[in-house]
Amino acid sequence: MTMLDDHRALAFHTTRAIALMAALLGVALVVARRTDALPGLLAGTAVGVVDVLLLSRSLTRFSAGTGLNARALGVGVFTRFVSIGILLGLVLCIRGLNPLAALIGFLFMPVAIAVTGIRALRREQRTVATEVRNVGH
Repeated sequence: MTMLDDHRALAFHTTRAIALMAALLGVALVVARRTDALPGLLAGTAVGVVDVLLLSRSLTRFSAGTGLNARALGVGVFTRFVSIGILLGLVLCIRGLNPLAALIGFLFMPVAIAVTGIRALRREQRTVATEVRNVGH
């Protein structure tokens, strides 16, 4: 089973990548003396992490489910999008938070998923290449 098939591992590695990117940007904001943006970054990052966890739960449910039809899949995805949309909307409406920092924090999620997926595929390609070389000798 690859990491892309194990949804909990995917969520863990994606969350770790989100936290790393948020920490790096947080340090950059402190160095730039823009600490007023840190709460917005934290709030947006938290929404991104919640989205990853909901995505992981949905993927696990859909991959394990038998007899799921297109309607169930559509309702599940729609519910996740609505939930995250409401959370992000609430975060963007809070007066004390920097909305740009919150949006950037949230957008770490798709970047982290892409990075995690690319790393997993590269790792899998190296494993296959090693196995092919070992069979050839």
